[in-house]
Amino acid sequence: MGQTGCGLKKVLVVVSESVVIEGIESILSRESDLLVLSTVYVDQDALYHKVKEHKPDAVIIERSLLFSGQINLLTLLTSCQKIRILVLNVRDNDVNIYDHNETPISHSRDLISSIRTF
Repeated sequence: MGQTGCGLKKVLVVVSESVVIEGIESILSRESDLLVLSTVYVDQDALYHKVKEHKPDAVIIERSLLFSGQINLLTLLTSCQKIRILVLNVRDNDVNIYDHNETPISHSRDLISSIRTF
């Protein structure tokens, strides 16, 4: 979908606080096949625009944004069906993938594997 030249996978990270982005960027930027695009969540329209503009292969969304009702995951999924959406629960250290699989994240390699396995 959004793969750039040389097989890079684009990953859009959407969180409520920049400190979380910095941590995820630090982990993912070590991987030569991943291009990290980050944003602090503003609103649903801005997120939809970022997804359409950058066409990422994966979107990592902080779970608290979903529970607060700020992001309508169903709208995002139906409008961008070929994107893997990973919902990150920072507190419980796990990731839910949009197809309802749950992947425990105990190491950074688990997060990277969740992005690549698509």
